Amino acid sequence: MVDLLIIVAFNRYIPGYLRELQEGHVEELNLFKSQLNTVRYKMECGEEVPLSFGKYLLERQKQLELSDNETAYLAGSMFGAGSDTTASAISISVLAAACYPNEQLKIWEELENVVGRDRAPTLEDQERLPQTMAWVLETFRWRPVTAGGFSHRATRDVTWVRLEARRFNRSP
Repeated sequence: MVDLLIIVAFNRYIPGYLRELQEGHVEELNLFKSQLNTVRYKMECGEEVPLSFGKYLLERQKQLELSDNETAYLAGSMFGAGSDTTASAISISVLAAACYPNEQLKIWEELENVVGRDRAPTLEDQERLPQTMAWVLETFRWRPVTAGGFSHRATRDVTWVRLEARRFNRSP
């Protein structure tokens, strides 16, 4: 009886948005299920489905003993995690470009010369894009996208494909 009184008393301090959270869960689960069902349908129809985590899970769902909801949530959560970090990385690169327009111009010129405007860069271009690769790596260092990430600084001089990052020194 005392436990029940404690729970009832404690409930006064719990915010009243549980219903909103439950509705959000249903909406999110429906989104994940619809995406996974698209993959499932294509697999059942014999269509070529590219490699994906969703396809992997569907092929092993029984072996992994996952319900449809668990499979959808697992696939959707992985997608969400990847899309959040990708969006953050792109935003940070745009922020860096706004803060350092002269450096951004160098990157643009390098991309123009190596890749042009008719296609996107590929992994094969990486060796011919040292400024661009240094920019990408520097944005990851400057503003990490991981939860709890913090800015980093070089503790020693680093050379990467003819480009140098000097050790940070607080004294003038």
